[in-house]
Amino acid sequence: MDINYIFVWFVSLSCLMCLPYAVRSNNKGWICVSLSILVITLGLAYFIPRVAGWMGGSLWVIFFFLPLLGFAKMNKLVYQQRYTQARQLASWLYWLHPADGWLEQPQLLLALELGQRGEIGEASKIIERFPAASTTIARHAQILLYSMRADWKKCLLWMRENLPKNVLFNNNFLFTYYIRALGETGDLNGLLAEVDRAEKLWDGVVVNLYFIRMFAFAFCGQIEQVRQLFYGPLALYPETTRRFWLATAQMAAGNEQLARIQMLNLRMADDLILSNAIDWRLCYPLIQPEKVLTNYSQEILERLKVEFNLEVNYQKLLKKKPTYFTYGLIGLNLLFFAVEMVKGGSENLDTLYLLGGLVPSEVFSGQWWRLLSANFLHFGWVHLLTNMTGLYFLGRYVELNLGYWRYLFVYLVSGMGAMFTFSLLALHLGDTELILVGASAGIMGLVGVITFIFLRIWQLEKSRIAAKRFQFLVLILAVQFAFDIISPNVSFLSHLFGMILGFFISFMIM
Repeated sequence: MDINYIFVWFVSLSCLMCLPYAVRSNNKGWICVSLSILVITLGLAYFIPRVAGWMGGSLWVIFFFLPLLGFAKMNKLVYQQRYTQARQLASWLYWLHPADGWLEQPQLLLALELGQRGEIGEASKIIERFPAASTTIARHAQILLYSMRADWKKCLLWMRENLPKNVLFNNNFLFTYYIRALGETGDLNGLLAEVDRAEKLWDGVVVNLYFIRMFAFAFCGQIEQVRQLFYGPLALYPETTRRFWLATAQMAAGNEQLARIQMLNLRMADDLILSNAIDWRLCYPLIQPEKVLTNYSQEILERLKVEFNLEVNYQKLLKKKPTYFTYGLIGLNLLFFAVEMVKGGSENLDTLYLLGGLVPSEVFSGQWWRLLSANFLHFGWVHLLTNMTGLYFLGRYVELNLGYWRYLFVYLVSGMGAMFTFSLLALHLGDTELILVGASAGIMGLVGVITFIFLRIWQLEKSRIAAKRFQFLVLILAVQFAFDIISPNVSFLSHLFGMILGFFISFMIM
């Protein structure tokens, strides 16, 4: 399998995975970019396969990866309220992606920059150039104008009168401000209902999802959850933003006097947008949630807390507990690969045979050690790189959940068991002279373990996070098996056997 072939697959899958999000959000630019790159790549794969991956990969880097990378950097600058740098970056980005309102984006960022400096009048003049509610960028501009002035009642009224439901719920920016407007105007039941909806809609929009969770926790007085968010997933936000929302949570929790002192101290910051938000908060104190929340809303809030705590606990575990065995297994694979290169090359079948590649006829003649050694050999650097990437991400998760020795047991038994089952089948079919190598069977055993873990968490706690992760895992498996079936020199059966063994072994030991 050469790198050109992998590029064709990677580019095609990237574009296919982007399309549903682009269609749902009505991002016509990304729809056009994804479809164009996909059609060109697949067309070249049919007519000129030798260059399809390289050409498709080049287009993907220029018109897909670089804009996404740039937009991510620009959004980070906006979150940090560094509007000048964000505007300068946006003025370059729209050359690579002139659709979806990016031609006008520098003007909006200039308005934010002026508003932050206290020049609300000049910022308003820029925003008012956009025709009201006629385009996505115009809607964003109108919302920004209301938010800079902290006029949340008019903001909520305008959104309800001018934004159709499908537009509001399929646009991350508008939906985030809608959630905040509900909290700012005291509609906590409506806020929690919409946050619950967002949990179902926004699987991939991590920062936005964490931020609307923060709104739910802050307006419902959950101080500790707000603190954990701002010192975890939302750590990129500036200190003034953290302090403002922690004070908001204090006020909602009933500590109004302390919250007012914190707000007044914060108001001295040189930021008119923040000062307007503080003035609104002090003029319209928050309602304590226990006085207004329905039973259904309380259930939503508790579920949000449980699922967030699950994520926080896993992140703490990942930071505190090193995964030595995963790193050791990766090191062994790299060591074996180095020996392959010294002995004649990783794509030399004689070398792979000499070092212990799986040959079914040799296994049943008494060379049982090949069931183990074949798991540490790889055919080419692409094979090694893909497997070690999978081992790094999957292995650490399984090691943290099972512990060192059970993890090693599952990995080795899955790999060796899959090799043995494959050898039996090869013997039955009379194809006993082929050579099979790679850590894929053991890694697919880890996939089986993770599948069992997600199912178990969902059954015990009905966690929506586990259900979403399980659905994503099923999608990854479907893509993997489709790739196996149509790819030469890749053993679909050994992967399948490894995954099944991993699932049932985890069932027995857990």
